[in-house]
Amino acid sequence: YAHDFGKHAVSAMLGHSYESTHYEYWESATHYNNGDLEAGSVESSSNYDLNLASWFGRFNYAYDNRYLFTFTMRADASSRFAPETRWGYFPSGAFAWKISEEPWMKGVGAVSDLKLRLSYGKTGQQDIGSIYAYQAAYYGSTDQFMYREGNEFFTTYRPAAFDRTIQWEVTSTKNVGLDFGFFNNRVSGTIDYYDRYTTNLLME
Repeated sequence: YAHDFGKHAVSAMLGHSYESTHYEYWESATHYNNGDLEAGSVESSSNYDLNLASWFGRFNYAYDNRYLFTFTMRADASSRFAPETRWGYFPSGAFAWKISEEPWMKGVGAVSDLKLRLSYGKTGQQDIGSIYAYQAAYYGSTDQFMYREGNEFFTTYRPAAFDRTIQWEVTSTKNVGLDFGFFNNRVSGTIDYYDRYTTNLLME
């Protein structure tokens, strides 16, 4: 949605996305002893799904092309996490002041662009590698760790580490910036200061 009325301009966007990825893994192992086939081939396979759903929106407001406001919001759900920690919410907001558009700056011919920016926002990260990091799981052994009885080999199982409370990694960023251009933008640049802080860091 976008609409201008007088010196005011507003726009808005709302969206939804859904991703579903299916993985299949298959392997075959053959056991030998001094070059002689002992127990034939052992085959194993596994498959699993990863799902990610998102809702997102953005609202922009500008007054006289001088004062610009933006607000965004994301809500993301990942099947990597337990139902009680599955959803993450990530807002952001920004303000920009086009100083070069102010009437009292119009007479300064050397300044072609001057804009001050302020912003704060949060982003989420869920890619830890493990699909079932929050669930207790057991994994079958590889062929070198199988249990042998006579000429038969049996798969053994080991428990994997898990964390029921695992949740979205969240990075919060504060930013102050200044964009400038002089002499019809033949000389231009940007100065930025930001502070970034991450919580609930996802590590294996």
